[in-house]
Amino acid sequence: SSSRMLDALTQAEMDSCYAIIDSTAVDDAINKDSYVEFLNLLAFGYLTENDVTTFDDLSQPLQFAWNTLTCQCKKMGGDDNCCEADRAKLSVEGADGSPVSEAQTNFLNDICKTAIGTL
Repeated sequence: SSSRMLDALTQAEMDSCYAIIDSTAVDDAINKDSYVEFLNLLAFGYLTENDVTTFDDLSQPLQFAWNTLTCQCKKMGGDDNCCEADRAKLSVEGADGSPVSEAQTNFLNDICKTAIGTL
């Protein structure tokens, strides 16, 4: 997977990614619409410049990344259907710098690595 390809991001990339996550999250969560906004900011506006404005406009790899990332909720103790349809979201608690578990920190890092590696 792309997150294996990109083992380490620089501290600047991580800081920037966390800031973008924090700016696009609502109530510590990123939904499908804010995922597109997050990716666009991460790509310095590249998506909107190319008329990619909705989830359905995203490339298959970016849509697949969303499905893979949101379904990690099962590993984090969520219900089996926690990543289906409108329930799918990225829980991004801690992107604002508040203390969170190591598992949550790893998840935030995975979001950043996967997004940057897939864009």
